[in-house]
Amino acid sequence: MPEAEREQIDALLRIEKNNSSVFQRLILSTCAPAKNAIQSQVLITMIDLQYLNETDRALLALIDDSNQQLMAAQQEQRFLRSKLRNTIDGISDIETQMNSDNSRSLRGQQ
Repeated sequence: MPEAEREQIDALLRIEKNNSSVFQRLILSTCAPAKNAIQSQVLITMIDLQYLNETDRALLALIDDSNQQLMAAQQEQRFLRSKLRNTIDGISDIETQMNSDNSRSLRGQQ
């Protein structure tokens, strides 16, 4: 389903504010889990406070587990990006220092 259509449906469901619409919003948010991980977590918390039958509770647990894993992976990805950026910056600093040392060495030989 296109993102614009999902957003329109979500807006309509948000107005309803009943148990069924919250659950439908959660299912809708799973169409783009990486983008909607935080929204999904909020909806899971809202739904978890409601009375659910065993089937709905199992589905909620499955979505929650998947969402938790996704959010952990996203956090790990942000950490690794930061670490990579720091490594690249460190290598650039070393290269700059080496080039500076080589320039001084060459000027000293002349």
